[in-house]
Amino acid sequence: MNRKGTENNGILLLKPIMKHTLFSIIFLFAYTAASAAAFADDSFLPVTDDVLLVRGLLERGLLESGLTFTDERLADATASPDVALLLFERLNLLTAFAFERSPELRSITFDRFIATSTLARSLFDGKPELLLVESQIAVSTLNWCSLACLESVLNHGADSETKIYELRDATQKSETIRLKVEQLRDSLARETGGLSRQQCASLELMLRYEQGKSYLNLAVCSKAGEADYVDAIEQAKRCFESLAGLRSDDVMVLRSVVGLAGCYRQLRSFDSAQTTLDLVRSREKPLDAAIKAEVDAEQIRIFLAKDDLANASKLVSGLNVVGSNVNSLPELLLAQLEVTIAIWKREPTDNRLSAALSVQRQLEQRGGVYWGRRGQILLTKSSRGVAVNNPTNNAQRQLVEQLASDAFRSGQFETAIVRYDEAAGAARAGGELMAALLLTQKAASIRLLLAEKPEAVERNRLLTEAADSLRKISLAFADSHNGVQISNADNVVASECHLQSLDLTARLVQTGAKKWGDYVAVIDEHVSRWHDAKETALRLRAAEMLITVGQYRAALRELEPIPVDATNAMTVIKLSRQVFDGLAKNVNDSGGRDGLNDESGRWFLKRVPAADVVLRSETLVAAAEATVSAAEKLLSGKKVEDAAKVQTLLVNELKRQESAVSQVSQVWFAKARLLLALALANQGKNNEALTIFEKLERDIKTLPAAEQREVALSRAAAFTGAGQTQRAVEIYVGLLKNEPEEPRVLEQFADLLTMQADSNAWALGLKLWKRLENATAADTEKWWTAKAGRLRVLVKQGKKAEAVKELELWRTLYPELGGMKAKLEGTVR
Repeated sequence: MNRKGTENNGILLLKPIMKHTLFSIIFLFAYTAASAAAFADDSFLPVTDDVLLVRGLLERGLLESGLTFTDERLADATASPDVALLLFERLNLLTAFAFERSPELRSITFDRFIATSTLARSLFDGKPELLLVESQIAVSTLNWCSLACLESVLNHGADSETKIYELRDATQKSETIRLKVEQLRDSLARETGGLSRQQCASLELMLRYEQGKSYLNLAVCSKAGEADYVDAIEQAKRCFESLAGLRSDDVMVLRSVVGLAGCYRQLRSFDSAQTTLDLVRSREKPLDAAIKAEVDAEQIRIFLAKDDLANASKLVSGLNVVGSNVNSLPELLLAQLEVTIAIWKREPTDNRLSAALSVQRQLEQRGGVYWGRRGQILLTKSSRGVAVNNPTNNAQRQLVEQLASDAFRSGQFETAIVRYDEAAGAARAGGELMAALLLTQKAASIRLLLAEKPEAVERNRLLTEAADSLRKISLAFADSHNGVQISNADNVVASECHLQSLDLTARLVQTGAKKWGDYVAVIDEHVSRWHDAKETALRLRAAEMLITVGQYRAALRELEPIPVDATNAMTVIKLSRQVFDGLAKNVNDSGGRDGLNDESGRWFLKRVPAADVVLRSETLVAAAEATVSAAEKLLSGKKVEDAAKVQTLLVNELKRQESAVSQVSQVWFAKARLLLALALANQGKNNEALTIFEKLERDIKTLPAAEQREVALSRAAAFTGAGQTQRAVEIYVGLLKNEPEEPRVLEQFADLLTMQADSNAWALGLKLWKRLENATAADTEKWWTAKAGRLRVLVKQGKKAEAVKELELWRTLYPELGGMKAKLEGTVR
C-alpha cells in the first residue's frame, strides 16, 4: 500500500488537492479541500492508491468519473481507515461538483452529498474516525452553505435571509466540532490509538481556516459598515490571526496571512493590510503559483481601496492574467476586472469598455456560471449612471445586454424588456440578425413571464408585443436570405421564433385581441419561408384554434388539403367531428340538420382512402374511423342510394382492416358490422341485416353498456323494417327496464307504436311521447319531437280538435314552434 505524509515542525501540513479552476475562491479565498490531505502518522488513515487515483481525477476535472469510482469502492463498505479516507475524498468531489453546476441543477448533487454524510456517520459511529468524519462534513457543509448564500445574495434571491442564517448555523456547528478536536488534543498524553495530537492540530488548523472564509462570506452578504458586516470581518480576522503566526511555508498558513490582509483592507486599515501581505510577498522561497495569484489579487485590491489606480494598473499589466492557468485565476481575473472598470470610469471610451467586457467574458469562460455572474454584477453596478448613447456600437450594445440581464435578475422586469429591445434593435441595425433574434426571444420571455402572473392587468398588450416582435424579427431573418427557403441548423432559431409567434397569436385570437385571419396569415408565412416546416402540423394547429373560436368553416378549409393518408390523419378525423358538432349547434330546423348530416357524411367519405390502397399502421385507424363516421351520417338520411353506398364502403373497409395488422378495437369491428346491418335494413334487406345481428350476439354482450344500447336500437330498427314488430317491441321493453327515461329508446319505441294500426299501441305510444317530453329540456329538438309524436297519436285516435287546440297553445307560447312549424301544422291538417 502506498503511504505518503508530510510533517512540518510539529504542525501537520495539509496539502490542498483541488486544482481545478472552478474550485477557486468562493469570494476572497480559494476553495480548498484541505481536509483530505495525507496524514504523516501512517498508522492511521494512510493515503492509499485509491485516494491518489481520486485526487488525480479531481485535479483533471473528471469529477463524474471520480464519483463513479468511489460509488463502486464504497458499495457494501464496512468501517476501516481506508474507507474513512475514501469517504473524505468523495465528500470533496461532491462539493467540487457543486461549483460546476448552476443552482437549479445542484439539488441532485446535494442529495448525494447528504447520503454520503449519512453513510460516513453510520459507519464510524462510536469509532475513533468519527471526529475526522464530522470535521470533513463540517468543512464541506461550510462550502455548500457559502456557495448557496453568496449566489442568493448576488442574484437578489428572495431566500437570501434564509441562506445567511444557514451559513451562520453551519459556522457555529463547525466551531462545536473544532472545540471537540481541541479538547481531544489537550487530553492526549501520548499518541496511542485513535487520533494523534498531530492529527488533532491539523484538524484544528483546517477548521479555523474554513471558518475564516465563511465569516468573510457572511461579511460579503451583509451591508458594508453595518454591525453584522463589522462583526463578521472581526470574526474572520481572529480565525486567520490564530493561523498566521505559524510557519509561513505552510500553504494553509500562507493563505490565512493573505486572508488577514484582506480583513484589514475591509476595515480600511491599509497600512496593516500592506504590512501583513508583505510577509508573504517578501519570502525568499518562491511562492506556489496559486498562492502568488491570491497575493496579487489582494495587492490589486489594496491599491484600488487606496484609490491608487496607477499602481493597480501597473501590477495588472505585468501579470498576463488571461494567458495564465493558475488555480486561483477567477479571483485574479475578477481583480483585473475591477481595475479595467475603474480605468473605464475615469476614461469612458468604447475601447476601455471593450477591455472590461473582454475580461468579464474571460472570467465567465474560465470560472463558470458563478464567476460570470460576479463579473456581470460588478460591471453593471459600475455602469449605473453611464450614458449608453450609441447602442449600435458593439461594446455599448454588450453593456446594454448586461444591464438587461442584471435588471431581470433584480426583478426590474419592465426595465429588462426595454433594455433587451434596445439591444435587439441595435443588433438588427448592425446586421446581426441572429443576435437580434436571441435578444428578442429574451424580451419576449420576460413579457410572457409578466403576462402569466395572476395580477397581470395588461396581459393582451404583453402577449401582443411578444408575438409581434418575434414575428417581425424572424421574418426579417428569413427574408435576408433573398427568398431562398431556409434549411440549415443555424436558422432553426428563426423558425422557432416564428412558431412561438404563431402560438401567441392563437392565444390572442381566443381573447379577441387578434382576428383568426391573423393566425392563418402567420401559418402561410411559415410554410412559404421554412421548407422544413410541417405544413400538415401547422394546418392542424390552425384548425384547432379556429374550432376554439367557432370558425368551423374556416377550420374545414385548413383540414381539407391534408392528405387522407397523412401520418396524423386520425387527428383530422377528430377535429372534423368537432367541426360538425359545432355546426350542429347552430342548426334549429330538421331540414338544416338533414343537410348538415349529408354534408358531414360526404366529408368523411372523402377522408376514406380508396379500397385498393395499402395503408401504414398509423393511418389504418384513421381510415376505419372515417368509414364509420361517414356511414353513421349518411344512414341518418334513410336514403336507399346512400345505404347502398354505405354497404359497399363498410364491406371494403372491413376487408382491409381484417387483412391488415390493425390497431382498431373489437368495438370498432362490431360497430362497423352493425352499421352494415343497418345499411342492409335501409335497403329493405332486413333478413340479411338480422343475420348479421344474430352473428354478433356474443360480441354484443362484451360491449360497454352504452354500445350495447346502440346495437339493441339498431336491431330493433331492423326487426321493424323486416316486419317483425313483436321482436322489436321485446327489445324496446327490455331497454326501458334498464333505462326508463332514455330519450332515444322512448323516441324509437313511441314511433314504432304510433305507426301501428292498434288503438292499444296508440295509447301506450301517447304515454311514451309524454315521458319523452318530460325527460327532455323545454324547447329542444327532442322536446318538440315528443310533442309532434303526441299530435300524431291524437289525430290517429280521432281527436283532431284536441290536437289543434294544443297546437294553438304551443304557437302562443313558442311562435316559431321550435323550427318544426310546417311539420306540426301538416300533422293536424
